Amino acid sequence: MPETAEPLKLSDYFGPDRVELDAACISRKAALMQLAELALRGRGEPQAAHVAKLLSEREKLGSTALGDGLALPHARVPGLTEPAVAALRLTEAIPFEAPDGDPVRLLFALLVPEEADATHLDLLAALARPLQRPEFRECLQAASTPAAFCACFADV
Repeated sequence: MPETAEPLKLSDYFGPDRVELDAACISRKAALMQLAELALRGRGEPQAAHVAKLLSEREKLGSTALGDGLALPHARVPGLTEPAVAALRLTEAIPFEAPDGDPVRLLFALLVPEEADATHLDLLAALARPLQRPEFRECLQAASTPAAFCACFADV
């Protein structure tokens, strides 16, 4: 019988050092730039301005807002060697062309190497699935530290 692949663990790509709580971004552009900087923190890989541009280009294809004040911007990034996830919780919600019309206050960025097709989809699903649950979103909104924010993912 063939072995099944282990489930993807967000903790392999995401931790408190990639979370910023109560950020003051006044526009989608500013939020995407801050997400790019967070996701690339401590890496000698692509420049944040280039990655923010890639995230913006993806948004032009259609908003990555999910509704309920959430957005999941994502991009394939040439030169990136491994996936990166970052989270930004805003002090004030910003317009993001969400399907429910609500502004966005909680954003997750997913960056993957250009050729990482399966990983890209697996990570998107791993992030999107728990975000559909109100109690999970409440945990993220109530977190007082980046570590507490990441702890919300412990049971996912």
